Amino acid sequence: MPNKLLAILGRGVQMLDPKADPTDVRSYAPTEDLEICKRDPKNQRLSHLRVRISADDDHPDSIIGGGELNLLAGLVLIRDHHFNYAVCAYGHRAGYLKPDAPSESEVMSRWLHKERLRLNIKVWNRELEFIGPSNTAQEFINILDLAAELGCREVVIVTVGVHVPRAAVFLGHAIAQGGTKYSELSPPVLLRSEEVLLAADPEKWGPRVKQLWASKSFARNWERETIGMRDWILDQY
Repeated sequence: MPNKLLAILGRGVQMLDPKADPTDVRSYAPTEDLEICKRDPKNQRLSHLRVRISADDDHPDSIIGGGELNLLAGLVLIRDHHFNYAVCAYGHRAGYLKPDAPSESEVMSRWLHKERLRLNIKVWNRELEFIGPSNTAQEFINILDLAAELGCREVVIVTVGVHVPRAAVFLGHAIAQGGTKYSELSPPVLLRSEEVLLAADPEKWGPRVKQLWASKSFARNWERETIGMRDWILDQY
C-alpha cells in the first residue's frame, strides 16, 4: 500500500496567558474560529497577535482563525482513513513568533500527539529557519518536498474553507514549479475543514460551522484572501 501524507495547514497560534513562558510550547494554542489580528497602519495588512484577545466578531480586525478547526478536521480524517504521516503548519516561524517562541508546527503537532495516534507526525522545529517569507505558498513547497522524500504517493491537505481558494492557487503553482520532482505523486486533494466535520457529524458540528459562515469575520476574510492572491501575482506576497 502506497504511503499517504496528511497536511493540516497552519492558521496561527497564540499565547493564552501573557505572563506564561514564551519559549514553552505549552504556553500556546491554535487559533480559535474567530481571531482578532494586528493591523499594519502603513499597508493595512493583518497579522497574528502572539497573545490572544477574546473573540469579538464586531471588531474591525477580526477574521477567521481556524487553527483548532483544522486540527479537529485532521483528527477526523486520521481516524477514518489510513495515513502513514501527518504534518501541521509545516514551515518556519512567521515574524510574530520570533525570536523566542516555538513554531506553529510544534504547537499544533503537540495537540495531535496528545491524541495518541498511530502514525508518524513530522514536526518543523523552531531551529529550522529559512531566509524568506513564511506563508502558504512556501508551506506547500515544504509539504510536497517532504512527500516526495518519504516516497508518498498520496497527499491530502485540509484547511478552513475561506482559505481554500488562495490555497488552491498556491498549490497549483507549487506543483508546476516542482516539475518532475513530484512526478510520483498523485494530484493532491484539498479539503475544507468545515465540510470534513459536517460529513462526520452534522448534528455536532453544524451549529458551529453555521455560526462561522454567518460571521462578519468570515465576510472580512474574503477581502484578505483576495488581497493575498493579488500580492502573489504582483510578486509582493
